[in-house]
This record gives sequence, C-alpha cells and structure tokens, in this order.
Amino acid sequence: MLSGATLMNYRKRYSTVMFCKRRVKKIVIPYIFWSLFYLIFYIVCGDITITNAEDLVIRVVNSVTAYDSNHIFWFFSALINVYLCMPLLLLIANERFAKLRWYLIGIGVITRMVLPLVSQFTPISFREHSKLYVMGDYLLYALLGYQLYIYKVNKWQDWERFAQV
Repeated sequence: MLSGATLMNYRKRYSTVMFCKRRVKKIVIPYIFWSLFYLIFYIVCGDITITNAEDLVIRVVNSVTAYDSNHIFWFFSALINVYLCMPLLLLIANERFAKLRWYLIGIGVITRMVLPLVSQFTPISFREHSKLYVMGDYLLYALLGYQLYIYKVNKWQDWERFAQV
C-alpha cells in the first residue's frame, strides 16, 4: 500500500527509465545479493550440499527466482511485480479515473479476498481458471494505497458517516 501511495505519481518526479533504475538499485540488487548470501551461508553451514556444477546452477537460480535460500524474501517478488505494473497503473492515476480505480479495487477485493473466504468456509469452490486476475495478488494493495492516499476525508464527515450506521 505504501508503494502505491508513494510511487503512483512517480512521473511528477522522474521518468520511467529513472523509476526502473531506482527500483533495480533499491530492490532487485539487494534481493539478489541477500538471496545469494543466504545460499552461501547455508552451504558453508552444511545445511545445503552441492554435488556438481548443475546442482549449483539450479540452487543459484532457485534462490533468486523462488526465494529458496530464505523464505522470508517472498515480499521481494511481490514488490517487483507491483513495480513492473506501476507504469501501467500510472495511466489511471489521473483524477478522472477515480471511479475506474474504485472498480478495480472492488474486483480485487471480491476475487482475491471474498471468493477465497467463501471457498474456505462453505462447500462452494472456485476453480483457478474461473478467477479474475485483473487485480492479482499485491497489485490490489498498491492501487488501494494510492486511492486512500489521494482520497481526503474530513474527520467530521467520517464521524458523521460512522454515527449514521
């Protein structure tokens, strides 16, 4: 959500090329470094054994592509996916697309939160191919973060609405 709130208007500060360079420097390089660091750490500690060059290549690739060396790095791939979509989301950052943003957030909430919850607590199931991936995984949170950032609510209006419920 913070990435959406702070980065959806990046074009006001710098170009898309600069945005990509900054994201690589701040996210991709540290992710690769720490993934390889933990892989080497586990090899030195004896938790991972490498038998041949092919096994080493597979371990290195899996450490970066599937965060095999340390599972706490799951958020790096989520951030990278959001950052790759940010230039596209930028197209709807204009005020005239506020309804479209709320529509996409609504689709995301229904398909990524409500339907899985219904499947978990009822005998109703949703197959993978029937899900809508318009607002897949963490893209929903980036867009929601931006929408909440720009949506200004007067505190008294907020309390009045809350009291009427």
